Amino acid sequence: MAKQRQRLVEVPFSKTDCGVDFYINTAYGGECPWVLTEHEVFKTDFFEIFFIKKANGYVLIDYRKINLKDGMVLIVKPHQQQEWHIDEEALDYEFLIFREDFMRTFIADKFFVYRLQYCQQTEIPPYLMCSGNECEEYQRLLKKIRTELRQPQADSYNIIVSVLYYLLAIMNRHYALEYQLPLAAPKNYYAFQFVELMETHIRKLQR
Repeated sequence: MAKQRQRLVEVPFSKTDCGVDFYINTAYGGECPWVLTEHEVFKTDFFEIFFIKKANGYVLIDYRKINLKDGMVLIVKPHQQQEWHIDEEALDYEFLIFREDFMRTFIADKFFVYRLQYCQQTEIPPYLMCSGNECEEYQRLLKKIRTELRQPQADSYNIIVSVLYYLLAIMNRHYALEYQLPLAAPKNYYAFQFVELMETHIRKLQR
């Protein structure tokens, strides 16, 4: 008898479950066991970036197979279907998750995240490969965010957003160089406005 496929599970960002005060979190994979394989098929309402040190297996992102590799940074956008085929105990990684609206009260450009090259592409893979120096830089920035989240102070929000903005920007430069993409910003935001409206209202308005 054929195995019945598990239904798609929607996983929202929960500050309570994450133990944080903001819509952002970063941790080592070992601190959140089975988070990738708890559900067979799922999607989230937040961005996920995985900094993989020791890889195994593969992941299906919207049915696209991505073989995981050591030194890979994998970017998963909100509402993308995920299916992880891994030995999670053997996967060594750090993750960064955040909701897109987390930065809006601090950054005037509401479409900043949508403009990042790795958030626009459909044909080019949603990952980049890092050298030792690049991995160390990313890990250093993740540690800064993690420190502010676990020992919050009055100005922690501003510091976290600043570090996150810098991290996403240098990753975008790295991604553009790796895949030979232009760094110039587009002249209008119509496409980004469409994506935002679609993600916001897809459950309310369908024609």
